Amino acid sequence: IAGKNIANPVSMILSVAMMLRESFEQIEIAAAIETACFKVMEAGVLTTDLGGQATTTEFTDKVIDYLKKGEGTNE
Repeated sequence: IAGKNIANPVSMILSVAMMLRESFEQIEIAAAIETACFKVMEAGVLTTDLGGQATTTEFTDKVIDYLKKGEGTNE
């Protein structure tokens, strides 16, 4: 799947959230990232391994969009 833009980025994104929580004590930011991933998946934006049509980039962009809107945070 290398170079085909079809890899599921969720594990990498959630690993960053875990790093933020466990190593840097950034609990709220980590929670926002986790929420964004789950909400994007709940909205049906899924990569092909999960039965969807989204590319790696499309999924990641949706997570970023969710975070930019400030949804799932205490802002």
